[in-house]
Order: sequence, then C-alpha cells, then structure tokens
Amino acid sequence: MTYQPKVICFACKFSWGFTAASNELNKQNGQVIPLICSGKIDASNLTQAFIQGADGVLVLGCNESDCHFMDGNLEFKKRTLLFREILKAYGIEGGRIRYFFGLDAGGSSIKQIIENFTTDLKTMGPSIVLKPQEAAKAWDI
Repeated sequence: MTYQPKVICFACKFSWGFTAASNELNKQNGQVIPLICSGKIDASNLTQAFIQGADGVLVLGCNESDCHFMDGNLEFKKRTLLFREILKAYGIEGGRIRYFFGLDAGGSSIKQIIENFTTDLKTMGPSIVLKPQEAAKAWDI
C-alpha cells in the first residue's frame, strides 16, 4: 500500500466554497473544515491536527486585500511563521503547514490545491505524530 498523506484543510467560508454545501465539499475534497476567518485559527487548532495524525494542514483564506474581517488572513500568516518554527523544534517540518489565499465560491479548485499539497507531503513522508504532552509544554496548555 502506498503512503497517502492525511491533510486537514481549514477554509474561510467567506471566500472558499460558500455556494456549495459543506457535505458536498467534504465528499469531493476530504476533510474541509469551514471557518469564519482564517485569522480565527490559533495554535491549538493546528496542534490538534498534528496530535490527531495529520501529515499536513492547509488553510484557505481570503485574498490578502479582501479579508472579510479586514486583516484576519494576514494575522494568520504571521502566526504561521511562528508556528512553523515551533513545529521544527519537535522534529516536524514547517512546510507541513501551508496557506493559500484566494477566492473560489464553488470550491471547485480546492481539490487541486489539496492534491498539490499532498504531492509535496509525499516527498516528505509521514509526519511525526505530536504527543499531547509535548504540545501542552510548547503552548503552556
């Protein structure tokens, strides 16, 4: 059996798939978790994904100049840079978190974005599963 990376995808519901039913998005693309804003994602969301065995986390947000909440996507982008460094300290490559800013009302391009990310993850191989106690130390939770 060939390795198939597990990708968790968070998608801003103001810019990605808002005209599609969420169950239809999941049927076509795997696990897509709708969010009010990519800026609402915090370290606990990302950490939980890696604790649950994700090989990569993809975040789809609004265009940089078009965030419904003004700058939520840019705030997420800043937090991602920090979170990547923390993951590296636990032996998890920073490239396992990817964000993509754009607009796709029907969500038709999500599948291709996930496939591209999955291809990159295959070259990295399986991720280390983050243990809850390690995550708690990193974030003081």
